[in-house]
Amino acid sequence: MSNARNLANLLETDGDVITAALDNIVQTPAAISDQANTSTGALGIPSGTTAQRPASPNSGYTRYNTTSGSLEFYDGSGWIATNLIPVITSITGNINNVYGSTLTFAVTNSTDAVDVVYKEGSTIIATTSNVAVSSSSFTTVVPAAVYGQTVGDTISISINNADGTPSQNSISKTVVVAPTGGTITTDGTARIHTFLSSGTFTNTADITSVRYLMVAGGGGGAPIGGGGGAGGYLAGTSMSVSNQAYTIVIGSGANGGGNGITGGSGGNTTFNSLTAIGGGGGGAHAGGTSSTVGGNGGSGGGSGDNSGAYGAGTGTAGQGNNGGLGSNTYNTSGRRGGGGGGAGAVGSSSIPPHGGVGLQNNINGTNHYWAGGGGGSPYSNSTNAGNGGNGGGGGGSAGAGGNSGSVGTGGSGLNSGTNGALGGTLAGGVGGANTGGGGGGSSWEYNGTSVKSGGDGIVIIRYEM
Repeated sequence: MSNARNLANLLETDGDVITAALDNIVQTPAAISDQANTSTGALGIPSGTTAQRPASPNSGYTRYNTTSGSLEFYDGSGWIATNLIPVITSITGNINNVYGSTLTFAVTNSTDAVDVVYKEGSTIIATTSNVAVSSSSFTTVVPAAVYGQTVGDTISISINNADGTPSQNSISKTVVVAPTGGTITTDGTARIHTFLSSGTFTNTADITSVRYLMVAGGGGGAPIGGGGGAGGYLAGTSMSVSNQAYTIVIGSGANGGGNGITGGSGGNTTFNSLTAIGGGGGGAHAGGTSSTVGGNGGSGGGSGDNSGAYGAGTGTAGQGNNGGLGSNTYNTSGRRGGGGGGAGAVGSSSIPPHGGVGLQNNINGTNHYWAGGGGGSPYSNSTNAGNGGNGGGGGGSAGAGGNSGSVGTGGSGLNSGTNGALGGTLAGGVGGANTGGGGGGSSWEYNGTSVKSGGDGIVIIRYEM
C-alpha cells in the first residue's frame, strides 16, 4: 500500500486527522503529562472517602478526600493533605497537679489522627501521638509529665496533623489543685474520697458530677429490748458539684439505753444539700407495760419486750425501714425485743429478732453492705438472740442469766458489727465502725449508757479522673 493511500485513510477531505483511524497510538498519562494544558475549565481527578483510598497506592497518587475535604497525595508511606491547617475550637477539662485528667477537644481541618503537643513556655514537655479523631472531636488523658507540673503553671496545648502541619492556634490551661479531703484512693479510672470523720471536700478541678454514699450514725440498743435502727442511707450516681469547699459532717453512733431507757439516736450525716437521718434507738424493758417504744430515725429501732403497749420506731422514707415489734408473751419462744430496721429491710418481729439487712453498694470498689439494723435481745432464752443485719449491725445479747446457747452475731459490712454476749456479761454487739449499723439489744443486767452501741456514719465521694 502506498504512502498516499495511507494518508488518505487518515485524513478527512478538509485535512483533519481521523482520530478513530489512529489505532496504533496509545494515549497514556505518561505520554501526555508533560504537555501544556490551556483549558480554562477544570481537571477532573479521582475523589472518594478515606475508606475508599486505593489499597496499594504508588507514590504520587493524587485524589480528593471527601471525608476531610482536602486534596491529598501519597508520598510512599502515607497520604498527605495539601490544604488542611488544623484549628482547635475548644478544650474541655482541666489539668491538675496529681492525676491524669481527661481532656476533650473540638477541632476542624484535622486529619484522621493527630499529635497533641504540650508546652510550658517554648519548651515541649510532652507529646501524645496518633490520637484518633472522630466527628471533629477526640479525648485524651493528660500525660504524667504535664499533670506533674506546679500549681499555677500555664500549659499551652496545640495539635499537629498526621503530615506534621501544626494547628493554627493553641489553647492554654493553668494547672490547678486536684480535689482534696478525706482519705483518697483510686479504683481503675475513678478517684475516691472517704470520710470517716467530719471534714471538707474541696473541688478545684472542674469536677461537675460525683457519685456518692452517705450513711448516718446507727441507733443504740437497749436492755432486754430492741436493736438499734441503722443510720439513714443515701446514695446516687450523679450529684452536681461546683468548684467550692463542701463541709461534711459524719453522724456518730449512739450509746445504748438503760433500764427503761430507749437507746440513743444516731447523729445525722450531711453533705452538700443532703442529710442522712441518724438511726432510732431500740426500745427498753422496764417491767409490765412500762417498756419504751423504739426510736424513729433513718431506720427505726426495734421495740422493747412489751409491744402491746408500745410500737417499734419508724424509718425515714427513702433512707431506711421500720424496726421490728417485740413480745412480752411467756411461751416457748420467750419474750424479747424487736430487731432494728435496716436500709434494705424492716427489723424482725419474729424469733430470733434479727436486725434488718442493709443495702449493697460498691462505690469504694468492693460490694459491701451498709446500714444494717441491730439484733434484738431475748428476756431469758439465750438461744433467741437476734443477729445484726448485714451492713454492720451488732448482734443481740443473750437473755438474763443465759450462760449457754447462742448469741447474736454481728452483720458483715465495711466493718462487721460485733457479736452479742452471754447474759449477765456484756451488752449487745456494737454496730460496725463507719457502717451506720445499729447496736444490738443487751441483756437484762446490762446498763449501756457508757457504751456507743451504734456504728458511726460515713461519706464516700467518687468521680472519674
